[in-house]
Amino acid sequence: MKNKILLLIFFTLSFSSFSQKNAPLNQSDVDSLINLVELKLFKKINSNNELLNYEINKLVKLSDSNLNNYYNSINKLNIRIDNSSITIDSLKEVNNNLRERLTMLIESYNSNLKKEISVVSEKTDLLDDKTKILNYDLTESNTKISNNSKDLVFTKDNLSTVNNDLQDKAQKGVISLIFSLLLILIIYILLNNKWNSKTKLISLKQKEVFERQVEDSQKLADWLSDKSSSELSSKSNNTDHSFAKRVADEIVRMSTNLSRMDESIRGYKQLSASVRKLIQSLSINEYEIVELLNKPYSSGMNLEANFVFDEDIEKGSQIITRIIKPQINYKGKMIQGAQVEVSQND
Repeated sequence: MKNKILLLIFFTLSFSSFSQKNAPLNQSDVDSLINLVELKLFKKINSNNELLNYEINKLVKLSDSNLNNYYNSINKLNIRIDNSSITIDSLKEVNNNLRERLTMLIESYNSNLKKEISVVSEKTDLLDDKTKILNYDLTESNTKISNNSKDLVFTKDNLSTVNNDLQDKAQKGVISLIFSLLLILIIYILLNNKWNSKTKLISLKQKEVFERQVEDSQKLADWLSDKSSSELSSKSNNTDHSFAKRVADEIVRMSTNLSRMDESIRGYKQLSASVRKLIQSLSINEYEIVELLNKPYSSGMNLEANFVFDEDIEKGSQIITRIIKPQINYKGKMIQGAQVEVSQND
């Protein structure tokens, strides 16, 4: 029975919550709802009373031997009656609390509704003011559009006149441009032919210079090659390495010159072979030219460096790009420190 009563209270509260969300409540609705709950409770109590009377009548008809058992049943029924009375009092208290709560909810809802109506009214007044301002601005805009339309008609007439003038000038300009381009093209062809002839002349002179340079270097290489066998072998046990240093310096100079020439230069291959022969001659006599060209430079190297900026190499790197004087080792020990040029890109 308690479960049914609690279910009925839950149904009542749910109904009140649903009513609060969907429509404003008033006191008459609350009273009707409470009366409905009370009516159902009293019907349930009457039903319990009828059941009690039915049980009592059954007890009267039973024999004395079974009265003791039914006394216990009566006691249980009395307990149920007492519990029902307690439940009724609790329900009345819940009913009163519910009535007070619903009254407070109605008052709160009505108060919030009045506030919302007041806010909506203020917003409506503000919207009316903005509507008036917009209507005024729209009237001014229509006036400006009308004036602008007149100005556009006038401007269109002026543009038509200007367009006709521009078309005449454009035709004359195109003719002038074509004539200028033809003149530039003729001048370019003449200058290009003249430049090509000068370039060919410079190229021939440069080739002659390179060939003369190769010829001189070849003579020097032959002389050094002839001298190497006698000079290097006779002084290998002395501390005088001047001839070896001179040979190494000339090898570096010749190698640098060859790197700037094309292989088609007359005498190029012969000079390259002579340079390799000089290197072999030094190597046979335990002299070594340390290869440093195009190697990364570090501050711990035992050499003299001249630094130049080169934006074409990788940023932050330092590379040896020119050998001014080579590093020469004799029997594994350095007898001449290198002097190099280091390209860097800070």
